[in-house]
Amino acid sequence: MKFFKTAAALIFVLSAAVQTFALDVIITPPSGATWGDAIDILKSAVEERLNDPKKFTKANANAASYANHVATQRGYAGYDYFAFTFGAMAGAQLPSSNYDDLKDLNDSIRNEGDAQIGLSTQFAVQLGIKAWFISDDLYLGFKIGQAKINFSEGENKFKYGTFMFGLVANYMLLNRMSVGYGAVRWRGLNFGTGLIYQNSDTKYTMKLGGDQLSGTGGSPPVILTVTDPYLEYKMNSKIATIPLELTTALRLLYCVNFTAGFGADLSMGKTDVRLGMDGEVDDGTDPGKIEVTGKVKSSPSIIRPKIMAGIGIGIADAIVIDVPLTLYWGNGFDIGITIGTVW
Repeated sequence: MKFFKTAAALIFVLSAAVQTFALDVIITPPSGATWGDAIDILKSAVEERLNDPKKFTKANANAASYANHVATQRGYAGYDYFAFTFGAMAGAQLPSSNYDDLKDLNDSIRNEGDAQIGLSTQFAVQLGIKAWFISDDLYLGFKIGQAKINFSEGENKFKYGTFMFGLVANYMLLNRMSVGYGAVRWRGLNFGTGLIYQNSDTKYTMKLGGDQLSGTGGSPPVILTVTDPYLEYKMNSKIATIPLELTTALRLLYCVNFTAGFGADLSMGKTDVRLGMDGEVDDGTDPGKIEVTGKVKSSPSIIRPKIMAGIGIGIADAIVIDVPLTLYWGNGFDIGITIGTVW
């Protein structure tokens, strides 16, 4: 009992939804210019425009934990010797399932500096073995993966890199059954858990849209306008996930596999976001400069209930191609593709 109390306390401390935001605005006028109160007014306008990106930060922390389930073998438990899989998975946290809300996400980031959108991608391999030396119903696995993505669209640029590894375990609660020489095979009822860690870095650069930032002050009045501002997000996520899953699967005619299950993820860790903005400040004569830096920290949701499904095809289990899907409470999901062999 003492162990479980200590573990619960540790998860609470590591996963507390800490979100702190600090923004520093530096405006440098050209030599000889006297902008007076207009500088402070422009600073206030910038601080109001670049809101605390708490929704954006937490959504990316959640998405990183979702993608940790890459190369899952949850639909192929009950093998005799080993299973080897590799695959790709994308995790996403969305504000809602309403399509109109999704269309406006990019504009929300441009014009408000925040939106509940998080994306993460992972590529990995996993090796699972039947741990007969411990129990005939126990299966242990190790996974490791890495991903790098670079792309640009117009003036927007995106760069992403991640590394992950994990240990997983699966215990068969009810043994598998087959009829017709395996033409129909129920893979039993299984409980899965483990510990999966991911460290990822994301950089996102975009040109701000909407109304230009401006401030007016002083006597005679000085009108300052920020032109061509570029906003940059740099994110680092260190997320550990403990899955708790109850799953079952059914194989039909040696070639089609259906998976279903439910459970929850326990997640801990943090996402650090550094925000930056550069641009020119124009008073109608000579331009000055503006530099904005900010940072915010957040953590993923401690407990995330989920339902799981999957469909796969193959030649018996010698070659399998599977598409796993997980829906999380609160408009989160992951989807992937897994290829491998089971013996």
